[in-house]
Amino acid sequence: MTPKILTVGAAYMDMLMRLPRHPVRGEALLAEGGGTTLLPDGRGANCAAALAKLGARAVLCCRLGEDIHGQRLHATYQQMGIDTTPIIADGRTPTGLSVVMVDDTGDTRTVIYPGANLNLTPDNLRAAFDTAPDAVCLQMDLPEETVLAAAHLAEERHLPIFLDATPARVEFPLSELPELEVFCLNEQETQVYTGIRPSGSDSCLKAALELAKLVKARFYVIKLSDRGAFLFDGRHFNVVGSYTVKVMDTAGVGDAFLAGMTLEYMRTRGDMTAACKYGNTAGAITVMRPGTFTAFPTGEEIAAFIARNGVR
Repeated sequence: MTPKILTVGAAYMDMLMRLPRHPVRGEALLAEGGGTTLLPDGRGANCAAALAKLGARAVLCCRLGEDIHGQRLHATYQQMGIDTTPIIADGRTPTGLSVVMVDDTGDTRTVIYPGANLNLTPDNLRAAFDTAPDAVCLQMDLPEETVLAAAHLAEERHLPIFLDATPARVEFPLSELPELEVFCLNEQETQVYTGIRPSGSDSCLKAALELAKLVKARFYVIKLSDRGAFLFDGRHFNVVGSYTVKVMDTAGVGDAFLAGMTLEYMRTRGDMTAACKYGNTAGAITVMRPGTFTAFPTGEEIAAFIARNGVR
């Protein structure tokens, strides 16, 4: 049976602003020829969307405002086939908003208003777990107590936990987490938590050993961008290669990897190498397209891509 995967995370509406240049201090810039676009975003929502497009039974637990942005996001999730029953409508706080300003050189500046995301509390999680998921995906972009509560609720129900340590939060009490199935980080996050830059196999292994002192997990996965993924099970390590592709937009690539890795891990009943290969493929296709929701691949697209390119 197709796995049902619950994602507990943040949801935002992005306001993408294209400018000829960024305004200087005190300037009111008339951006002729530019424009604004509203796009769904947020790591939790991205992961759920990527899972849905890959064919998983995706469930999303987040908190949206009772405003036009929240209504549009909720409708978008439903159109994608995501189970939205655990989503909480917040009548006091607006939907999270991120304002992304991109100039003609590609220089990007972002302002984030968390909004209702900060009001997702442990009490809001029960309905999400009542959907009877097979696994849980978490990120670190929610209040500390909510992330910990979600992890412990998953532990109570004997559900595998896939935690992506994004964004890196050095103050987060990692020792209070239950045992994870997979602890996943990128290079920067690995350096923040361990002080080690994972530049090669030796440094990756040293970093993974340090991570094992901080968090108990069955697998540790370090995402190495276009170099693939380093995985460690406490005794053995492996480097799973990625693809060489033309990068158009890196937005959402980590969420695509998490979704692909989690889904394939559940489908293969714990084949971590196959899971990382699938996650790498999902990420490679995503970076070749603009945006997030529209860039995430379907399962059919991944199968076709692998058939054309093979795996290193």
